[in-house]
This record gives sequence, C-alpha cells and structure tokens, in this order.
Amino acid sequence: MYVETDLPSGNLIEIPQGFALTSEVPSGDSNIIFSYYINYDSSKFEFPLHFPHGTDTFKIIVPEGSGKISGERLSFDKKVDISEKTFDEYIGNNYAKGEYLNMEMTNIPTSFVNKLSSSLNFQVINLVVIILMVNVIIIFFILRYFKNNSKKNATH
Repeated sequence: MYVETDLPSGNLIEIPQGFALTSEVPSGDSNIIFSYYINYDSSKFEFPLHFPHGTDTFKIIVPEGSGKISGERLSFDKKVDISEKTFDEYIGNNYAKGEYLNMEMTNIPTSFVNKLSSSLNFQVINLVVIILMVNVIIIFFILRYFKNNSKKNATH
C-alpha cells in the first residue's frame, strides 16, 4: 500500500484493512492519494471503502482495460492520461460521515496461469502425458534392441 496526502504529518497509520487517520482532519480541502496492490483469483473484487469523516468528492483511477468499477453514487467520469498511460477515472460525490462506498470491480483481467488452467481440460492433458511417456518407453526399448543387435552382429 502507498499513501500520500497534504494533511499534516503523523496523521496516517497502516492497519490490516488499509490505513487510518490518527487525528482530526482540518477543515477545508484535503487530498489523500493511495494505491493498493491486491492479489486476486477471479475477475471480480469487492472493496468496502469506509469514509469515517465523510467526503465531498472521491475519485479513483484504474489503468484502462483493467476492469469496471461500480458502487454507491460512483460513476465513470472520463479518460485520464498520466505519464503516457491512459486511465479510467471514476468519481463519487457526497459521502456522509461513517458511510461506506461498497465498491465492486468486475471484468478484471485474470493472470495467464489462471486463464490457462481454467481453459484446459486436465483429463486430456493426463491422457497426452501418458501417451507421450508410453512412446518414450517404446522408443527407448526399440533403440536398445537395435543397439544390442548391432553389437551381436559385430561380434559374429
């Protein structure tokens, strides 16, 4: 997890659920930028984001093609270009103190290993492996037979 803010220092601590503010948020506008790296094993992810102090505006950006985001009062806003990469920006407004944004991310690309394992029929793979092993054994014994025959013919 990475967190950056314009709040006075010492206000953020990391907790198992993410991060928490340890002191009051001063009145006025404040910005908190955070990023999570999350391991996932399906094309769907649910994230209950809590706003203990509420917020007027919440924005989230995800790399283009990384999935779709939905949640209470959260909608797609625009495409954003940052450092030659395109991101989808979602925006939510007017979250009261203590409210949750039950965010759901869908259509997340799965890893190559997950795609491969879900698309393969392992019974077929087992059959192919068995056939290959039997062929290797047969070839081994054929080569051994011809090698022994050539030695016998050379000694006669």
